[in-house]
Amino acid sequence: MDPFAHELYNQISILKKIDPEKLARQIGTAIDTVYRYDRDDIKTPLFRARQIVAITEEIALARAMLDGTPFIPVRKPNGKVTPSTIDKDQIVVLLAASDAIKTIQESLNDHLLNLSERKNIEKALDEITSNVENLRLKIKSMK
Repeated sequence: MDPFAHELYNQISILKKIDPEKLARQIGTAIDTVYRYDRDDIKTPLFRARQIVAITEEIALARAMLDGTPFIPVRKPNGKVTPSTIDKDQIVVLLAASDAIKTIQESLNDHLLNLSERKNIEKALDEITSNVENLRLKIKSMK
């Protein structure tokens, strides 16, 4: 299954984070089409996938779009960048690193690494990288 379709299905049907009826209205398509995207019955066109990511702001969907490439998504900084926001972002980076270490340790408790555990570790490490890059962009934008 296509990674984007798989993640869209996860967001709609498993996590219930996305309302498919609302999404269909927002992207200007029939609800059946949204369900066909998430079941991978039809491939989500790139312009639709970009619309879905922009509307939902789900980084997991952006990550799925980039799956198999050497890139990871990074949320663009918004709002005014101040020393206070930089301090908060440093805490976010530390928390993401702490979560990643916990994920790695839990995954390696049995000295084996299955596919699900590997994906969880990769996701946690991507989260650190994304947060660090976001912090770098904010620092770079300070004048």
